[in-house]
Amino acid sequence: MKKILKITFYIIFLSVIVLYLGIVFLFPKTINNKAVIKKVQSVIYNKTGVETNITGFNLKISPKLVFVLKINSIDSKYNNAPVLYIKDVSLNYRLLQNRLTLISANNIYIDGNKLKQFSKTPKKKTKRKFEIKKHPEIHIQNLNYKSDDISIYVQNIDTDNGFIKIKADIKTPYLKETLHLGTSGTLQVVENKFNANKFGLKLGSSQVYLNGLLIDNNKSFNFDLKGEKLPVSELMAILLHFQKSQDPTKKFIENFKNFSGSINLNLTFNNNGIWGKCIANNFGAKAVWFDIPLYAKEIIFNFKGKQVESVAQGKLGKEKVIHKLNITNLGSKDKEVVGSLDSVLTKAFDNVPNLTIKNAAKANIIYKIKYKKIDVFYNVELKPESDLIFNTSYLGLRNYKRKIQAHTLKDGQKLYLKEYKYSYLDSGKENIVISGDGLFLRINDKYTPQYIKCHTNGYAPVSVAGSFGEKLSGGEFKGNLKYNYINDKITGTFDVRNARYKAFIVENALVDAKNNIVNITAKGFLKGQKYTAEMSVKNKFSDNVLVYNMKLFLDKLIIETSPKIHQKHKKISPKEFTKKVQDSGVIVNNWEILINEIRREKFVLEKVKLVGSLKNNIFDFNMDKLDFADGIISANGIYNFAKNTSNMIFEAKDINSNKAANMMLNLENQIEGTANAKVNLYAKDMFRFLDVHSVFEVKEGFLPKLGDTEFAIENSKYKLSQIINYDLANKEEMQFDIKGSLDVHNTEIKNVDITSWSPDSAMYLEGNYEMEKQYADLHLFWKYSKESPKGIKIFYIPLSFILKVVFRPENSKELYKPNLSKIPEINTDEKNTSYYRIKLKGDVNNNKLDIVLKEIK
Repeated sequence: MKKILKITFYIIFLSVIVLYLGIVFLFPKTINNKAVIKKVQSVIYNKTGVETNITGFNLKISPKLVFVLKINSIDSKYNNAPVLYIKDVSLNYRLLQNRLTLISANNIYIDGNKLKQFSKTPKKKTKRKFEIKKHPEIHIQNLNYKSDDISIYVQNIDTDNGFIKIKADIKTPYLKETLHLGTSGTLQVVENKFNANKFGLKLGSSQVYLNGLLIDNNKSFNFDLKGEKLPVSELMAILLHFQKSQDPTKKFIENFKNFSGSINLNLTFNNNGIWGKCIANNFGAKAVWFDIPLYAKEIIFNFKGKQVESVAQGKLGKEKVIHKLNITNLGSKDKEVVGSLDSVLTKAFDNVPNLTIKNAAKANIIYKIKYKKIDVFYNVELKPESDLIFNTSYLGLRNYKRKIQAHTLKDGQKLYLKEYKYSYLDSGKENIVISGDGLFLRINDKYTPQYIKCHTNGYAPVSVAGSFGEKLSGGEFKGNLKYNYINDKITGTFDVRNARYKAFIVENALVDAKNNIVNITAKGFLKGQKYTAEMSVKNKFSDNVLVYNMKLFLDKLIIETSPKIHQKHKKISPKEFTKKVQDSGVIVNNWEILINEIRREKFVLEKVKLVGSLKNNIFDFNMDKLDFADGIISANGIYNFAKNTSNMIFEAKDINSNKAANMMLNLENQIEGTANAKVNLYAKDMFRFLDVHSVFEVKEGFLPKLGDTEFAIENSKYKLSQIINYDLANKEEMQFDIKGSLDVHNTEIKNVDITSWSPDSAMYLEGNYEMEKQYADLHLFWKYSKESPKGIKIFYIPLSFILKVVFRPENSKELYKPNLSKIPEINTDEKNTSYYRIKLKGDVNNNKLDIVLKEIK
């Protein structure tokens, strides 16, 4: 048995000797073989695609099992681009101590971007005891590391008798200045301690010093960090980069940009926390939303171990603000951040577009951050007569003290609107006007609303209803609504009362939203006249508002020719709002309008029915045939709600000329006969201003007042019918076919162009007429047959004598040739035709006319 044990011992001993000799002598020869080096290079290329050239590879192993490796160069390229280059490498590794004792190189170049392509997920490392003394001796002359994230240029790393000297420059995209390491002092390893001896770091013109124990074998540390005038912009960039590396979700600091100012540091770091002060001077930043500037002359952060406290006064925009900050459990997973902002906002706070503050609003914001969850509490208080006006939305209830409160919770990718409410105080009691909640999801780095709920406690001012309130002014509403942004639908019911929508006074409107339809019924007043409306709307509002069917009944539409204010409803529209709302996104497929009576001064239409559709603010309609002036009238056209203008074409058939002229032109008993007409009408401002072109014809027309018009001859008055061979007041004798056209601009008739014809007589009328003043400026050119009944005398004086002696005929036929050419032909030749020119100026209806009668030769 002893012999067997002895033999076994010798075998083991010889094996150890053989292994030892193999390691010391054979292993280096094997590794140093060029074929082995080529094989290694080939394996690297096959695995990664990186071409590697290793020169001067030499491994030696001393009898004490010290591995000494020297390499002249390592040159690695990927697609002929450098990835890694190392020159004059020396590595010493003590196998018995299991530690690397020396790292030495003259030049090292690393392309970090390309190196990342070949990096693998690191394996979980086994925890090992931390020992300072096991760190190797390092001698590196130059090291250059470049990547998109960071560039490091090391001028020198050298350790000597425990002292570590390092000089390096660090550049990153988020730092404007280069960070210089080792501008002064040293790092030192003493026994099991790693110390900093006034080790300097420089950023721009600012210097920071590290001094004290950085770490020891027990992972204890106790060092000072001091610096003056460090740029805030650079420190915030470093802080944000560090936070993102720990947690990529959005950080509170990202809500601000354009940092400015400087910071002085005087801090002590040890295992019990951070102690000292950090003072920011002339601190400035801008909020990401609305670019609201934030400024504080001085902010002092007091570090007390695991706690940080700060109280600062500054400005938010142009308003004074107080910021308080308290951080507890610093450095642990239970860290909690609590902060608040307090300010009184006035009209000087003009940083939010379209927001106006009437008088003042006391604002308070409290935020809490713990376990990566952020709670924010918003509080706004308004004293009586104060208000917030955003676009055309405002809070109202200005006789009371009011509050706006909201609570949001950010948890991961979700932002919960836990609660919001608007309330007023009456006799110390809080009365909630409107409240609700909501949810937002972060999608593509933006928070997108999912739903918003709205509940009223009784009636609430329409003005607080956001974009809905922009459509209406004045009034109040109540109900329960939920708007689902995902499927773009509203569910719930509400009603509105005593509001104004453009010219419509909404006395009451009921809205019932469910499934795919929103049904609306409303009643009220339009220009003082009653109306009712019914409509069914598509329950989808993100694009166009689609109205399937709409019926509007109006008792009367009184068109005013001058602006008036209905005193009954004068107070409904707040004077702050002059913005004109245009509903370009509203489409009405089928719109039916029924109006009992339309009246514009004397003009009256009864039982009017318009049927059409609305798109891009244009109402395209047809008017059914209806009775008008003993005949029939029909129309089609468009009404532009955005511009308040209309283009219409009317067609009238078999109408009573006298009634029509009286209603439309204020010409009473001036024309008789049955007429057909086509009227092109352009109107502005609810038909207050008109531009009309009318073409008409009258069968068997008669001008009853023309023959009764009086004028003076040598201190005596005569009627035109007494001068000529025709009794113009005799309807049977004076029936003409009348044709013509005219233009109307508000109350002025212009471009009168009218002709009349009978076998023996014809006329052409031109000129203007002011309907309101009933003032005419007309020129009548007339011709008639001399073969008409003869012998008519006035006071026994022959007509021929009167015309030749009294009126003294004028030789102006050539002058008025263009006018005379417009008179229709009559049944006689030229030699038997007489021509007359009659100039009329004055009041047509009241016979206050100045008349000039001339025979034309």
